[in-house]
Amino acid sequence: MLGTLMLEQEQLQGLLKAKYLELKGGLGRSPTTTEIKRQLGARKLERAFGANAITKLRTLCSDEVSDPFAEKVGLDRIFEQWVVLVREKMESGVGKLPVSAEWNQRRCRPTESGIQKVYKLRWSELPGEFLKFAEGKPGLTDVVAFVRQVRPDQTFENNDSEVAKPQLKALDKVLGALKRWVPTEGKQYEDGYHAELLQYLRNACKFDVRQRWGDSEVDLAVMGNSKPIGIELKKGRGMSQAECDRLFGQLIRHLENCSAVVAVICHPDNGDLLDNFERNVRNVYGKLGKSVSVLKK
Repeated sequence: MLGTLMLEQEQLQGLLKAKYLELKGGLGRSPTTTEIKRQLGARKLERAFGANAITKLRTLCSDEVSDPFAEKVGLDRIFEQWVVLVREKMESGVGKLPVSAEWNQRRCRPTESGIQKVYKLRWSELPGEFLKFAEGKPGLTDVVAFVRQVRPDQTFENNDSEVAKPQLKALDKVLGALKRWVPTEGKQYEDGYHAELLQYLRNACKFDVRQRWGDSEVDLAVMGNSKPIGIELKKGRGMSQAECDRLFGQLIRHLENCSAVVAVICHPDNGDLLDNFERNVRNVYGKLGKSVSVLKK
């Protein structure tokens, strides 16, 4: 009887080993504890191996990888991923920080539960920890200002946020207005989009807007209490790489006189080109701590 039970256990272990290796091959990596339990069955694992079943199975498969949360992913790597999500929120005009569901949906690592398990940090505590991490890092000043604005419940030592708050609120309003604007199809020249957007911002949104403003002659400047928010408008249809490069340079010049700049591209027809342009803007200007957004209309 005992021999029969041992034989059945060995057969089950062999079956689970085969399934584990198949799962690992399909994923291209060692499966997590959750994936193993879901695919192989927690009860079968316990019946085959007893206590510490997953560790024993991994040893049987010569896979010494431990639970992914046992080895720490550095906080710098965690915040690097978190900053990407925050900047996307900033560019979209949504005055909120990313939620844990977005982190998990984007497959950032470790998972929310992993952060809590290893670092004893709840998701709601990440913004405060980020501010400590970002101190003295000039490339993160835009994110710091945004976090301070949307998390007024946090206590911060640096009072510079009081200066940043009005600017960020003004930018949120401008970005929101630009997202609601629907340009008319079929315009041959940029001047047509110009006139239409100018009228919309002045009449419908009640903004104080100047044309060809400053030394860099930004297309439209939304005036405020401090530096204006610049808007550079482009006709997207037929836009070339050379025009994208020129626009990239224009944004640099506009930032000398504007607190933030928004590039608005109307009716683009080359998605790959403009996706690459937007990615370059985010990578370069974001790391410099400059507030530059790209909107495709």
